[in-house]
Formats: sequence, structure tokens, C-alpha cells
Amino acid sequence: MHSRDERSFALSIMIVALALICFILLHKINVSDNMSVAYISITFTLFVTTIANFIERISLHSMGVSGFIGICLYFITEQINTPIILFDAFGLGIIALGLIITARLYLNAHTPYQVYLGAVIGFLSGYFGCIGSTYLLF
Repeated sequence: MHSRDERSFALSIMIVALALICFILLHKINVSDNMSVAYISITFTLFVTTIANFIERISLHSMGVSGFIGICLYFITEQINTPIILFDAFGLGIIALGLIITARLYLNAHTPYQVYLGAVIGFLSGYFGCIGSTYLLF
């Protein structure tokens, strides 16, 4: 999607769908606290991305993977008995981010500024979305 209107429409649909999923998971199914925090953080990250899309055309690919890295880092730093698979996911996320940034730049789909800005926005919104959702839920 090259135009901001197309991207905004798709992002809006994803936000509504994830907000509905969050509501169902929190109030109807009663999933674990970590799952609730992760889904709220993902919804927050998409909301921040939609706002950033109106300001600058950022890389949604790098934003998504770095948001995942931010969520993994939050759970690694906040949990006492961190499962080893979380460290594996964090490391694979960093490798995937490097590959995605390289691919987006190689294909001339984005400028370096757009790719790095997407990565920074994704990481910060993923990490701080988890922090905010823990205060919201607990």
C-alpha cells in the first residue's frame, strides 16, 4: 500500500479487530494476565502506528517486528522466572528485524529514516504499551 489513505484504512480495521479480540479475551474468556498485557500492547502499538502514519510514511514491517521485540523485552525484564523460550524469541526477533530492515532498504521500499523510525516507534510503543497495560489492568 503506497498511499497513506490505504494504509490508514487497513490499520483502522486491524485496530478495531484487535480491540474486539482484547475485549473478548479479557471479559469473556479470562485469559492469563500476560496474554492480556500482550494483546493490549499490540493494540496500542497499532494505534500509535496509525497516528505516526499521518505524520510520516514509516515502515510497518520494521514497526511490527520491533514492537514484538519490545514486548519480549518487557516480559524478560519484568518476570522473575523467565522462560528460556522468551530469550530465543527475543534473539530471533532481533535477527528478523535486521533482515527486514535490510530487505526494505534493498528493495527501495523505504528510506533509511522511515525504516529506523518505524523500528523506534514500534519498540517504544510495544515496551511502554506493556507497562501502561499492566497499570491499566492491575
